[in-house]
Amino acid sequence: MDSNINTDGANNQKDTDIAEVYDVFKKRLLTELGADKMSEEDRIKTEEGLENLVNARIVNLLMIYVPEEKAEELNKIVKEEDQEKMLKFINDNIPGFGDKAAVELMKLREELLGKLTRDGK
Repeated sequence: MDSNINTDGANNQKDTDIAEVYDVFKKRLLTELGADKMSEEDRIKTEEGLENLVNARIVNLLMIYVPEEKAEELNKIVKEEDQEKMLKFINDNIPGFGDKAAVELMKLREELLGKLTRDGK
């Protein structure tokens, strides 16, 4: 993963690969949430919940940054559930999206860990 995440939307750095960002994020956050100490059932539920939250955040980001004239094309790709097509569409049409996603994932992490701390778990 690129350690120089571009947060200002400028396209002067190599964009962070979104799949790589997600893999690293998911593994680290599950560890921080204590998944290694959970029962198998709780770990699976936590992982599924995390995936749902991440997917919702990514879809929201797509809606914000996709060019209006490309929205219908994106909608078709989403319905096809073809990850390769989706990643190609994102790379071709939304410069810096991996970096934007990385920032959003870090916000989600802070929210989840903050809630965990507040709840005393």
